[in-house]
Amino acid sequence: MTHGSQILLKPINISPLSKKNQAIWEKQNLTNKISIYQSDDNVFHTQGQLYRFVTGQRTIVGYMLLNTKEDAIYILELVSLNQNKDIENMMIETAIEIFAKSNSKVLRLSANQNIVLQYKNLGFKISNQKEINAIKIDEQIKNKTLELDNILMYLPTETIAKKIKEQNIIDADKLNNNQFIIGNLGEFEIYRKVLKSYLEEYGISIQNKVFGKIYLNFYKNSNAKYKNHFGIVPTWSDLYKYNQETCVDKIFAEFYSIKHTKRYDHIGMLYVLLQIALEVGKIKNCPRLQIYANKENALSLYKYGFMTQDITSVKSSEQLEILLNEAEKETAANINSFGMIEMELDKKTAESIIESKIKTSKNNE
Repeated sequence: MTHGSQILLKPINISPLSKKNQAIWEKQNLTNKISIYQSDDNVFHTQGQLYRFVTGQRTIVGYMLLNTKEDAIYILELVSLNQNKDIENMMIETAIEIFAKSNSKVLRLSANQNIVLQYKNLGFKISNQKEINAIKIDEQIKNKTLELDNILMYLPTETIAKKIKEQNIIDADKLNNNQFIIGNLGEFEIYRKVLKSYLEEYGISIQNKVFGKIYLNFYKNSNAKYKNHFGIVPTWSDLYKYNQETCVDKIFAEFYSIKHTKRYDHIGMLYVLLQIALEVGKIKNCPRLQIYANKENALSLYKYGFMTQDITSVKSSEQLEILLNEAEKETAANINSFGMIEMELDKKTAESIIESKIKTSKNNE
């Protein structure tokens, strides 16, 4: 899933729609008519179905990737390219409609703190957390047999030390003085923005055209707290750990985005962004780097040097449900202390959602 922070956005080269394409649905949102086109996945190299959401003749405003395995449909990717919540809701509704018409018994997805309550209120149930054997998962990543999504990964400290020696692209004085341009790499300028959420955005650009950016969150050992979203991280949380270390100064790369271009290799661009994160971490006394990976980018991160975090203290769906209910009552919900949440929707609930929407639509006519 790519519609929230902590989810990694890989570069997307969605092929232009040919005149032969035929829309399988047409829907209306608040401002535009949306045509939906279906094809076999030609972007992520899965056996899934890719749905493009298009305004006008060829403007793609969002895309969704579904994959069917055994008796379940998985939402692998769900992206609104213009950050329009109305488009995002339409894509979710479309996934539910597809599921309701299918022979599958359950619709599954992974959610983060930005979206989990929305899905919960829709009727999605929380699944039990899974234990993660890091050695086993690293082997699956290396052999391209990884089945899991949203793997918590860390960069070993010895690897960090080696990477830091290889390159120096950030000007520490400019960073400490809060300048916008903080470094250069060949023809690229490296910039920094502080967002309202207190996340820090770092990117690489040429003449104000951004080719890649990464969003960093800083965790301090002194107060066991991230700047945004997570709040204070309790000792039971997987985010409290860093391999075998606990409560350490580190950076969390919440997500990154790379513009697809034939001119630059996207893996090379990713590694530049990671180098920026490491150098910023060193300057800000947060020398370690963690990140969530999914099936699409886990191998790239593994080749860079990241390894999977062991997950041993898992929670049941009932325990997670209690935590979410408590978080819903708070003004600053500290939901993501237990990482990504797997959720599922059964057929009866999906049909009920569709029936309710039809009734609402008729009442508004």
